[in-house]
Amino acid sequence: MMKLKIVNKIKFKRAIAILLAVSSVLILGIYFNYASSKTEIVYKTKFITKGETLWSIAEKELEENSYYKNQDLRKVIYDIQHINDLKNKNIYEGGELLIPTYK
Repeated sequence: MMKLKIVNKIKFKRAIAILLAVSSVLILGIYFNYASSKTEIVYKTKFITKGETLWSIAEKELEENSYYKNQDLRKVIYDIQHINDLKNKNIYEGGELLIPTYK
């Protein structure tokens, strides 16, 4: 077993203090990120009516749905398209879309 000798106690204490501070910040960051992400995401069903497009639905969700708050419209369209496994942006009257929202 190798013995280590602390040559400069002040530098050693400073390094330990910095290590503890960084560890504390990381642990608190993980805790607060977990605590703030406890809002549950649920999916509502949107029935497509005549004349609606993916663009118009995304615009409405951007205005009314807090899940998409401060998002780019193109990201909302992509998200809806991806969630509903749409191969393109074509949607049809009578169809259904799942839209994420907060509970």
